[in-house]
Formats: sequence, C-alpha cells, structure tokens
Amino acid sequence: MLRTTYDTLLGIDTEKKSEEISASIEEYRRLSSRGYETEAGEIIDAALAKHPDSWHLMKAKMSLLHSAYYGESDAVNRKSIADTAVSIGEKILESCNDDEIRWSAVQILCHIYAETGRLERAEELVSRLPSMYVSEESIRPSLYTGSKKILYHQVFLTTLLDMLGNEMVLNFRSDEGVHQFTDEEWIAVYKKHIALHELFFENRDYGFYHIGLSCISENIAELYAKHGRNEDALAWLEKSAAHAIEFVKFAESGGAVSHTSLLFRGETISSGFSVSDSANTCAKCLKDMDGSVFNDIRSNPRFAAIREKLESRAGQWKSGI
Repeated sequence: MLRTTYDTLLGIDTEKKSEEISASIEEYRRLSSRGYETEAGEIIDAALAKHPDSWHLMKAKMSLLHSAYYGESDAVNRKSIADTAVSIGEKILESCNDDEIRWSAVQILCHIYAETGRLERAEELVSRLPSMYVSEESIRPSLYTGSKKILYHQVFLTTLLDMLGNEMVLNFRSDEGVHQFTDEEWIAVYKKHIALHELFFENRDYGFYHIGLSCISENIAELYAKHGRNEDALAWLEKSAAHAIEFVKFAESGGAVSHTSLLFRGETISSGFSVSDSANTCAKCLKDMDGSVFNDIRSNPRFAAIREKLESRAGQWKSGI
C-alpha cells in the first residue's frame, strides 16, 4: 500500500501555491509594464482571492492602488483607494518579514499619507528608510573587482542619472503659490536635463532614455508655443518625434543595446521597460499634439510632416514586449 505523509502533501501544496503566485506576478508585471492596468488588476485580484495571505500579491495590489490613486479624479473614489492601500500597507508592516516588500509598502504609504493629510505618520515612516548612500546600487560595486565591478558601477551611474534627471525638471510651488521657475527658466532647466544626457551619452546611444528625451522635448515645445515662439515650438516638436520614433524602434527590437559612450561602454541594456499607458510613445505624442496650445502652428507644413512621421510608428504596446 502506498502511504503519503502529511508533510509530503503539504510540501506539494506549498510548491503548487508558490508556482501559482509566481505565475500571477509574472503576468501582472507583463501587463502593467505596458499600461494595461485594468487587466493587471484583474490578475492580482483573482490571485488574492485564492491566496489572500501572499505578501507578494499584496505588494502588487498596493502598487496598482498607488497608480489608481493618482489617476482618479473623484474624491470619494480616491479616498476609498487610499484607505485600501493604507490597510494593506499597515498589514505588511505589522506582519511581513520580507525587507523588500516592507520597503515598498513604506514608500507607497509615505506618499499616500502625505497626500491625504497624515503627514506625521508619513514622517514617522520615512525616518525608518536608509539613506541613498546605503542602497543596493551604491554598495554592490564595492563587493567585486574587475569587469563585474565596472558593470555594477555603470548600473549605479544610470540609477543616479535617472534620479537626477527626474527630479531636476520638477517645478514646485512655494508657500505663496508661486512656481519655483518661470516658463523661460523652466525651458532652461529642461535643456539642462537634455544637456546632462548628452554629456553622459556623447555617442547618442540613448536606448531607453529616448522616451524621457521625447517627453522633455515636447514639454519645451509646449512652453514655446504657449508664448508664441512658433518656430522654436516646431523645432522641439521635431526633436520630440525623433526620440519617440527611436524609442519605439528600441522597444520593438526585442534585443539589446550595447553602449559605446565612454561612461557606459560595454554595458548592455535590454528593451525591457515599464510605461503607464498602453499607447506607444508615438501615439502619445500624436495625442498631445491635438492640444490647443499648438493651434497656431497646426496648419504649418512642418507640423503636418511631424504627424506623418509619428503616424508611421504609432500604435499600442504589445503586452509581451
């Protein structure tokens, strides 16, 4: 007679559960990374219904709620989303022992608490976080020698570039409600962002960074158009479109880009990326060009030529890219 012990059955059940959760997380990441948030949410909700005690699924749910919060305009819905995210996050902090999941929960909780007027709790949580100088990216290069050290140091540099590039272009309001930069100054700041990337990538091997450069160039075009500087607006729209097209090519290549610029020479990056909209970069640019700020240049042949170039590559992101 075959005899199966309880421990064996439990082991099989645990392994199956782990596989199911991993599969759900993988599908969620595949969909959410291309802007298919609704479909990704359905995957996580179904998985949580079956495995409500999974910390990894709770972390994914918190991330979806965080995105939904900033995309929701109805105050009642925003409060409901925030309350659900807080409930999950505090549960993670109370009982989860996985550091990575806990840090992720703290990050989201800090943002939501600050947004919803609970600054004291946000300050309490943020004080628990380590400084950027003790992050994985900053310490890992020191563990190795040779080529591996070079690689991880390049990864650290890209992390710093990402952080600096994102933060430097923000235009906050003072206590008096005045923006930190005038429009003219903001254009100058945007151009500093571009100059920074040109400094890091002297061979223009931007790869993933084409998407950010497209967005920044479009923002410059909008500001110029707002002030009637139509030729400048058209010039920067052309630059935005060129970067958008290059990013779509990069994303759809299915391969990898090996950098040749000095600081990142030899570093290879895949076409993996994450976006918040299922419309690809060219489609997004076309939609933005419908904005009223560009009405004065809409009849210009250069404007029509830009649209034509973008239309040749516009579409939806494939969820499996």
